[in-house]
Amino acid sequence: MKTKFLNYFLSAIIGLCLYFVLYLPIEYYFTEIQLSFSKIPPLINTGVLCLFLSIANLFDFKNIIKSKGKTILLILFIFISFIYYGYYLQTKVKHEYTPKIISVYPTRFIQGQLIEIDGLNFGPIYDKGKVIINETEFIAKEWDDKKIIIEAPVPDKFGTFYLYVKTKDGKVSNQIPIEILNPNYLRGN
Repeated sequence: MKTKFLNYFLSAIIGLCLYFVLYLPIEYYFTEIQLSFSKIPPLINTGVLCLFLSIANLFDFKNIIKSKGKTILLILFIFISFIYYGYYLQTKVKHEYTPKIISVYPTRFIQGQLIEIDGLNFGPIYDKGKVIINETEFIAKEWDDKKIIIEAPVPDKFGTFYLYVKTKDGKVSNQIPIEILNPNYLRGN
Protein backbone atom coordinates (compact mmCIF):
# COMPACT_ATOMS: atom_id res chain seq x y z
CA MET A 1 0.00 0.00 0.00
CA LYS A 2 2.81 2.42 0.94
CA THR A 3 4.73 1.56 -2.23
CA LYS A 4 1.67 2.20 -4.41
CA PHE A 5 1.08 5.57 -2.73
CA LEU A 6 4.76 6.51 -3.14
CA ASN A 7 4.64 5.54 -6.82
CA TYR A 8 1.50 7.67 -7.44
CA PHE A 9 2.97 10.56 -5.45
CA LEU A 10 6.25 10.50 -7.38
CA SER A 11 4.35 10.13 -10.67
CA ALA A 12 2.36 13.26 -9.86
CA ILE A 13 5.47 15.23 -8.91
CA ILE A 14 7.41 14.10 -12.00
CA GLY A 15 4.42 14.79 -14.26
CA LEU A 16 4.23 18.30 -12.83
CA CYS A 17 7.98 18.76 -13.31
CA LEU A 18 7.72 17.64 -16.95
CA TYR A 19 4.91 20.16 -17.43
CA PHE A 20 7.09 22.91 -15.93
CA VAL A 21 10.19 22.08 -17.95
CA LEU A 22 8.72 21.02 -21.30
CA TYR A 23 5.37 22.78 -21.77
CA LEU A 24 5.67 26.13 -19.98
CA PRO A 25 8.60 27.39 -22.10
CA ILE A 26 6.59 26.64 -25.26
CA GLU A 27 3.52 28.37 -23.82
CA TYR A 28 5.63 31.40 -22.84
CA TYR A 29 7.20 31.58 -26.32
CA PHE A 30 3.84 31.63 -28.11
CA THR A 31 2.04 33.99 -25.70
CA GLU A 32 4.78 36.44 -24.70
CA ILE A 33 7.50 36.40 -27.37
CA GLN A 34 5.87 35.30 -30.63
CA LEU A 35 2.49 36.85 -29.62
CA SER A 36 0.66 34.16 -31.61
CA PHE A 37 -1.97 33.88 -28.85
CA SER A 38 -2.94 36.20 -26.04
CA LYS A 39 -3.50 33.22 -23.74
CA ILE A 40 -3.62 29.45 -24.17
CA PRO A 41 -7.10 28.15 -23.25
CA PRO A 42 -7.20 26.50 -19.80
CA LEU A 43 -8.60 23.30 -21.32
CA ILE A 44 -5.43 22.86 -23.41
CA ASN A 45 -3.20 23.54 -20.38
CA THR A 46 -5.15 20.99 -18.34
CA GLY A 47 -5.01 18.43 -21.15
CA VAL A 48 -1.24 18.80 -21.50
CA LEU A 49 -0.78 18.47 -17.73
CA CYS A 50 -2.91 15.29 -17.72
CA LEU A 51 -0.80 13.93 -20.58
CA PHE A 52 2.43 14.50 -18.61
CA LEU A 53 0.86 12.96 -15.49
CA SER A 54 -0.12 9.89 -17.54
CA ILE A 55 3.36 9.58 -19.01
CA ALA A 56 4.97 9.85 -15.56
CA ASN A 57 2.56 7.21 -14.24
CA LEU A 58 4.04 4.69 -16.69
CA PHE A 59 7.28 4.55 -14.70
CA ASP A 60 7.83 2.28 -11.73
CA PHE A 61 9.43 4.65 -9.24
CA LYS A 62 9.83 2.08 -6.46
CA ASN A 63 12.54 0.41 -8.57
CA ILE A 64 14.09 3.73 -9.57
CA ILE A 65 14.49 4.96 -5.99
CA LYS A 66 16.23 1.73 -4.94
CA SER A 67 19.35 3.03 -6.67
CA LYS A 68 21.05 5.85 -4.74
CA GLY A 69 22.36 7.52 -7.92
CA LYS A 70 18.95 7.51 -9.62
CA THR A 71 17.32 8.84 -6.45
CA ILE A 72 19.76 11.75 -6.33
CA LEU A 73 19.11 12.49 -10.01
CA LEU A 74 15.35 12.35 -9.42
CA ILE A 75 15.57 14.75 -6.45
CA LEU A 76 17.84 17.05 -8.45
CA PHE A 77 15.39 17.05 -11.39
CA ILE A 78 12.49 17.89 -9.03
CA PHE A 79 14.49 20.64 -7.33
CA ILE A 80 15.60 22.24 -10.63
CA SER A 81 12.07 21.99 -12.05
CA PHE A 82 10.55 23.84 -9.12
CA ILE A 83 13.27 26.52 -9.21
CA TYR A 84 12.62 26.92 -12.94
CA TYR A 85 8.88 27.22 -12.27
CA GLY A 86 9.51 29.99 -9.74
CA TYR A 87 11.60 31.88 -12.31
CA TYR A 88 8.98 31.26 -15.02
CA LEU A 89 6.17 32.52 -12.80
CA GLN A 90 8.08 35.67 -11.87
CA THR A 91 8.88 36.41 -15.54
CA LYS A 92 5.36 35.59 -16.75
CA VAL A 93 3.68 37.86 -14.19
CA LYS A 94 6.11 40.66 -15.02
CA HIS A 95 5.27 40.46 -18.75
CA GLU A 96 1.61 39.50 -18.51
CA TYR A 97 0.36 43.06 -18.06
CA THR A 98 2.84 44.72 -20.42
CA PRO A 99 1.17 46.21 -23.50
CA LYS A 100 1.55 44.01 -26.57
CA ILE A 101 0.98 45.01 -30.18
CA ILE A 102 -0.27 42.06 -32.20
CA SER A 103 -0.97 43.83 -35.49
CA VAL A 104 -0.91 47.25 -37.14
CA TYR A 105 -2.95 48.04 -40.25
CA PRO A 106 -1.86 49.53 -42.54
CA THR A 107 1.88 49.30 -41.98
CA ARG A 108 2.50 51.81 -44.82
CA PHE A 109 0.59 55.09 -44.65
CA ILE A 110 0.57 58.80 -45.41
CA GLN A 111 -0.39 61.80 -43.29
CA GLY A 112 -4.04 61.97 -42.30
CA GLN A 113 -4.59 58.23 -42.72
CA LEU A 114 -6.15 56.23 -39.88
CA ILE A 115 -4.06 53.39 -38.47
CA GLU A 116 -5.55 50.53 -36.45
CA ILE A 117 -3.42 48.93 -33.72
CA ASP A 118 -4.66 45.63 -32.26
CA GLY A 119 -3.16 44.11 -29.15
CA LEU A 120 -3.51 43.72 -25.39
CA ASN A 121 -3.12 45.73 -22.19
CA PHE A 122 -3.22 49.22 -23.73
CA GLY A 123 -5.27 50.52 -20.81
CA PRO A 124 -8.77 52.00 -20.56
CA ILE A 125 -9.89 55.14 -22.42
CA TYR A 126 -9.88 57.23 -19.25
CA ASP A 127 -6.24 56.30 -18.63
CA LYS A 128 -4.88 56.20 -22.16
CA GLY A 129 -1.20 56.41 -22.88
CA LYS A 130 0.65 57.37 -26.04
CA VAL A 131 1.35 55.92 -29.46
CA ILE A 132 4.84 56.91 -30.54
CA ILE A 133 6.53 56.68 -33.93
CA ASN A 134 10.00 58.16 -34.42
CA GLU A 135 9.72 60.02 -31.10
CA THR A 136 6.50 61.69 -32.35
CA GLU A 137 3.28 61.17 -30.42
CA PHE A 138 0.33 60.32 -32.65
CA ILE A 139 -3.22 61.44 -31.85
CA ALA A 140 -5.52 58.63 -30.73
CA LYS A 141 -9.01 58.82 -32.22
CA GLU A 142 -10.16 55.69 -30.37
CA TRP A 143 -8.60 53.86 -27.44
CA ASP A 144 -9.48 50.80 -25.43
CA ASP A 145 -7.58 47.94 -23.83
CA LYS A 146 -7.34 45.92 -27.08
CA LYS A 147 -7.55 48.42 -29.93
CA ILE A 148 -6.24 51.88 -30.75
CA ILE A 149 -7.02 53.94 -33.83
CA ILE A 150 -4.63 56.81 -34.52
CA GLU A 151 -4.41 59.47 -37.18
CA ALA A 152 -1.06 60.04 -38.83
CA PRO A 153 0.05 63.68 -38.45
CA VAL A 154 2.24 65.54 -40.91
CA PRO A 155 5.59 63.84 -40.29
CA ASP A 156 9.00 65.46 -39.89
CA LYS A 157 10.54 62.67 -41.98
CA PHE A 158 9.46 59.91 -44.31
CA GLY A 159 10.78 56.37 -44.18
CA THR A 160 10.72 53.25 -42.05
CA PHE A 161 10.35 53.70 -38.29
CA TYR A 162 9.14 51.76 -35.25
CA LEU A 163 5.72 52.19 -33.66
CA TYR A 164 5.13 51.41 -29.99
CA VAL A 165 2.58 52.08 -27.26
CA LYS A 166 3.48 53.60 -23.91
CA THR A 167 0.84 53.27 -21.20
CA LYS A 168 -0.01 55.99 -18.71
CA ASP A 169 2.05 54.17 -16.05
CA GLY A 170 5.12 54.02 -18.33
CA LYS A 171 5.01 50.41 -19.59
CA VAL A 172 6.31 50.15 -23.17
CA SER A 173 5.03 47.66 -25.73
CA ASN A 174 6.92 45.72 -28.36
CA GLN A 175 7.94 47.75 -31.41
CA ILE A 176 6.45 47.18 -34.87
CA PRO A 177 8.15 48.44 -38.06
CA ILE A 178 6.00 50.81 -40.13
CA GLU A 179 6.63 53.02 -43.15
CA ILE A 180 5.55 56.65 -43.42
CA LEU A 181 5.18 57.41 -47.11
CA ASN A 182 5.81 60.73 -48.81
CA PRO A 183 2.48 61.98 -50.28
CA ASN A 184 4.31 62.32 -53.61
CA TYR A 185 4.24 58.51 -53.61
CA LEU A 186 0.55 58.76 -54.65
CA ARG A 187 1.51 60.73 -57.75
CA GLY A 188 4.12 58.15 -58.69
CA ASN A 189 7.08 60.47 -58.03
